[in-house]
Parts: sequence; C-alpha cells; structure tokens
Amino acid sequence: MNSLLKRYYTNIITGFWNQKQTIIALGILSALYFGVIGIAWAVTGEFTRWGGHILQLIGVNTTAYSYLKLVNFTGTPLTRIDGVLVLGMFVGAFISALFGQNFKIRIPTGKRILQALIGGIIAGFGTRMAMGCNLAALFTGIPQFSLHTWLFTLGTIMGTYFGLKISMHPWLAGKPKLVAVHKAGENKENEAYYRLQPYIGFLALALFIYPLPC
Repeated sequence: MNSLLKRYYTNIITGFWNQKQTIIALGILSALYFGVIGIAWAVTGEFTRWGGHILQLIGVNTTAYSYLKLVNFTGTPLTRIDGVLVLGMFVGAFISALFGQNFKIRIPTGKRILQALIGGIIAGFGTRMAMGCNLAALFTGIPQFSLHTWLFTLGTIMGTYFGLKISMHPWLAGKPKLVAVHKAGENKENEAYYRLQPYIGFLALALFIYPLPC
C-alpha cells in the first residue's frame, strides 16, 4: 500500500504529466467551468480589475474610466468568480511547488527583472487591446469555432517561433551559472526542509479551501 501511494505521489505530484492527457483534462475542465459557472475561463480581465483597485487605494477616482466599466469593475476579488479563480491560481502554484518539494525563494538578476517588466507590459497591453488572453481564446474561442481565435492561434505560433529565435540571442539568454552540488547527507537541514514541504502544502490547501463559500 505504501509503495502504491508513493508511486502515485511520484507520478502525479512530483513527476511530469503526459502532455496529451493533460490537454484533454484541461479541455474537460474548461467545458465544466463554462457549463457550471456560465462564463469563459479567463484571468487577464481580473488583473485589470486589480489594477483598478490599486488606483483606488492611491486615491484615483476610477468612476471616470469607461474601460473599467467595460470589464465590469464591481465588487472585490473575493466576491467575483474570476477573483477567486486568480487567487486560486497563485495559491495553487505555491502549493504545487510545496507538493513537489521544489519551493525555493529565487532572486532574479537585474537583467531578468528588466526583461520581465518589458515582457509583462507588452503582454498586458496586448491582452487589453484584444480583450482577452490565450487562455480564453484557446479554451473558449476554438471550441466555439470562432474565426478570430483561429487567426490568433496562427499568429501565436508564428510569434512563438520568432520569439524563440530572438530569445536565443546571447544577451537575452544569459550565461549559465555553475553551482556546486552538495554531497548526500552534507546539508541535513535543507533535506529536512524539503521533506517538510508537502505537509506545509496540505496545510496551505486546507487553509485556502476552508474559508471558501460552499
């Protein structure tokens, strides 16, 4: 029994999933989400609403922004379905890292921070101009045989190809950093910390699910 549970944990939690099976599972989840909730599976619109909340916190009157009205800027992240979804996305990523015993605080270099800021601005501007991101397009538009989604998909394929070519430039790729590997048992404190991570993950999952309304 223990070996079976260990194998299940390794294959599902810490191992890599089969790509085809994962895509099928995501498609089923997307259909269930749309059927039960009644709205498309999307996240970037909620990020825009979060931006509206930040503007309100610093004293900006957001009632004059017609774009925020367009994205239904009402309530709070905890009272909106998309808000809970985005919070669950962040919490889920954190818990998944704990389950996989791979949680570690990593500080990026200055160049990586600059690249992330530039890339985030470009991606954010694009999603707001298009009123959605690849999540809503691929999981909602394609099943509905939307023409603009298929055009978006072709553009994404071409953009990904050229983006990978550009990212291989030495300035963008950066130099690999060699890190010394500790011998087995040399750092017992770190080993104990990583063994403890799955238990912290289960605790975080329980704390996140418990306050949610039934």
